[in-house]
Amino acid sequence: MNKFFMTQNNLTPRPRKRDGRNGGGQRYANARGVTFIELIVSIVIVAIAVSGILLVMSMTSSHSADPMLRQQALLIAESYMEEILAQKFLNPTACPPREVAGRSAYNNVCDYANLDSTSGSVATNGCNTPTGGVCDRQGNTIAGLERYNVFAAVVSSGVTLGPTANLVANTVGPPVRIRVLRITVRVTHDDFSDIDIPLTAYRTNYLCGVGGVGGKLGETCPAS
Repeated sequence: MNKFFMTQNNLTPRPRKRDGRNGGGQRYANARGVTFIELIVSIVIVAIAVSGILLVMSMTSSHSADPMLRQQALLIAESYMEEILAQKFLNPTACPPREVAGRSAYNNVCDYANLDSTSGSVATNGCNTPTGGVCDRQGNTIAGLERYNVFAAVVSSGVTLGPTANLVANTVGPPVRIRVLRITVRVTHDDFSDIDIPLTAYRTNYLCGVGGVGGKLGETCPAS
């Protein structure tokens, strides 16, 4: 009997484990991967997209000034403007001729009219040498700022400041006195065309036309 049951047990088929070599792998029979051509096409599309982005970034960076350079240009313009505003007004009926000895001899606002650091002339470039550039008050070139250019303009004709008329009549001396000068300082850079910093300010002759020396409107005013 035992032998019989052992035979029966041996003849009974046992379930087999399903693996990739049997029917279990049929679940993935219909799965489809990426073909080699599809992979190549995807790589080409991604490469074109990345190339376009890098090209735009390169063009932007090549045409954009470094923020530090822009800040330097602004500080240069502010320095020149502060220096000009500190000069005397001189109550001119017209801007007098510039001091030909150079910037160290400038003693009034009008001396800075048409200052051009690229002019090649000591009389107009604001420096002690024809090479120009950014210079200090004594006309000495400042190292490291050679690529910057400085321009200044001083204008009186047609300039008004609010309700204040520019030219007023005098009872003594010249027939008119200038009351307002408009000053513009502009700084550019040789290597970056988008660095162009303009600053504008006004220099006024506070007393002229307000009451003058004798308290009469329009009387000759002392130089400020």
